[in-house]
Amino acid sequence: MFKNILRFALILMFCPVAFGQSVEYHGVFAGINDYPGTENDLPYDVADVQQMSYRLRDYQHWLSSNMTLKLDGDATKQHILDAITAMPRSSGYADLFHYSGHGDYSGIWVVDEVDLSPSDLQGAFGSSYNQYAAYIDACHSGIFPRDMTEGVISSACTVDELASINWSAQQSTYSNYLIQGLTNNAAGSNGLISAEQLQNYAAPRTTNDDPNMHPQLKDNYSGDLVLNLDIYVPQQYSTVASALSAAVSGQTIVISGAQTVSSNLTIPSGCNFYRIRL
Repeated sequence: MFKNILRFALILMFCPVAFGQSVEYHGVFAGINDYPGTENDLPYDVADVQQMSYRLRDYQHWLSSNMTLKLDGDATKQHILDAITAMPRSSGYADLFHYSGHGDYSGIWVVDEVDLSPSDLQGAFGSSYNQYAAYIDACHSGIFPRDMTEGVISSACTVDELASINWSAQQSTYSNYLIQGLTNNAAGSNGLISAEQLQNYAAPRTTNDDPNMHPQLKDNYSGDLVLNLDIYVPQQYSTVASALSAAVSGQTIVISGAQTVSSNLTIPSGCNFYRIRL
């Protein structure tokens, strides 16, 4: 039996050409601690977006080369918009924007104190491009779910960066739960996280810690926008065969428990680097 499993895993790893819809993930992460004037400084926002990128890398298998961080002095309006605009555009890509910092009623504050508005952000993603998620952790960022008509937009819109509940953990409350939800098993789902699931994990915990935060979601995307690269058997698909049928290029099929894997399974022609973790 073990030989069959091993043989099957090796076959999956070395099939030469992709099949199904290939998806590649890109992200832009903007975090600002140091605003002009010491009274405007924030303690943990840079660390929050760094942690978000680390969790996507370590638990969701995003490539570090596809993740751009704009921190403090590099987080100008133009630098952020340029980084978002530079992400590829086609049906084979899914993009993420995460911001942690100050905000007001017209948008989020960037380091040069020029507001980044919902129309700015949506314009950078492109009106014809819908495969993105944005998580915005800033005062009054509820204007983004209200005003944006593309993608999946989630925000914690009241004084989140000043919340005391997670200061001992040196994280903002909403960002803390977003990051926690990207960790395998944190959400009780073995890392099966879509943009919508991640917000559903973080929002009630954030509100429970501070009822004034009220994270909001606006989902303009058809279906779930998947942020992870893993397919789980039996948690998500009951058999390896059904997981294979649903898989897209680059995903990892993760088998747990007493699963029977047959060497006689039909491997779709042209499979590309599918791996089975046992």
